[in-house]
Parts: sequence; C-alpha cells; structure tokens
Amino acid sequence: MDTYILLGCGFGLGLLIAIWGIWNLRQPPERGVDERVAEDADGYQLEHS
Repeated sequence: MDTYILLGCGFGLGLLIAIWGIWNLRQPPERGVDERVAEDADGYQLEHS
C-alpha cells in the first residue's frame, strides 16, 4: 500500500514538473531591460530632435 502511495506522489510530481516546463516554453520570452532602455532612449531622441 505504501508503495502505491509513493508511486502516485512521484508520478503526480513528475507530471506537474512536465506541465510547468511545457508552459514555460510556450510563454514568449520576456524582453530584457537593455532593449526597453534603448527604445526609451530612441523615443526621447525622436521627440526632442
């Protein structure tokens, strides 16, 4: 009986990790801070030129 409980917990945890990994791969990567700063600087230069 204990064996089946441990197997169930292990399988559930593995499934959860697999779903989490797939979900992270599907999400578009967040843009870096450097890109945002560069775009803000470009916009500032365009407005004040």
